[in-house]
Amino acid sequence: MMLATHLGISDGLLKPWRSFLDNFVRSFQVHTALSPAVQSNQGLPEGCSLSVAGMVLIDWAFHVYLSALTPSVHAFSYVDNISEAGHVTMEVVSAFFSTLCFFQLWGLTLDFGKTYFWSTSAHNRALLRLLGLSLRSDALELGGSMTFEASKRNRQLRARGEQLQPKWERLKRSMAPRAQKYQILPLAFWSAAL
Repeated sequence: MMLATHLGISDGLLKPWRSFLDNFVRSFQVHTALSPAVQSNQGLPEGCSLSVAGMVLIDWAFHVYLSALTPSVHAFSYVDNISEAGHVTMEVVSAFFSTLCFFQLWGLTLDFGKTYFWSTSAHNRALLRLLGLSLRSDALELGGSMTFEASKRNRQLRARGEQLQPKWERLKRSMAPRAQKYQILPLAFWSAAL
């Protein structure tokens, strides 16, 4: 809210938004049971249209912060997906640690299970390994299969296809007419595989 105020967003919007965030409670449904109401103490609730505006503010602040500390590294962000690219390995590593500091300033945590590095240079990959950083040669990013070296890889997409095997077995056993089986392919199969 302080950042929004600093950027000149009207109190006519910020006061009701702050009031909503201060009073908003959530209940969680497990099977048929509803949990007691829980009040959030930080963050923006998913599904709230203003949370998009809040995320834009945080992303913008991240880009300003990173460009001040590591101007030679290019940062890319889409909601909670962040990528950083540069020509000098240690500058990218510095940007990564600056990102960790930024997250701490906002009370956010980085998902280290989804955090990885890559380089087109064997020397730089060895340096990143020496620093104990997780390296990948390919990954799924925002639904797309990314390959970070000369060899083409489709391991991630093949794994998605293999996960469909139980569905194929159920479809084969189904007594539904063939035309109906064809209709289900784009909805249940292709969307999951691609």
